Amino acid sequence: MAKYRRHHGSLEVEAIKITSVSTYIHCLIPQDITLDPIEVTQEWVALHEPENGGYFLRFENGLTGFMTAEMFEREFKPVPSAQIP
Repeated sequence: MAKYRRHHGSLEVEAIKITSVSTYIHCLIPQDITLDPIEVTQEWVALHEPENGGYFLRFENGLTGFMTAEMFEREFKPVPSAQIP
């Protein structure tokens, strides 16, 4: 997953853009076809209500979430690879 930093502040997340959401088999299909589908639970889908085109997030503490593309792209920017430890 690529790293992103919030425009205002120091919050960093790993994120993947999602092409489609399968609520039948509870997985998220990444836009990057080299990545495997991301398995999620029915409860995760109900809680986060993911939509096609949004972003799957993993926070530094291991928790995961979802943001719409509009919100994510407004709030986060990619971390240049030279700054990734």
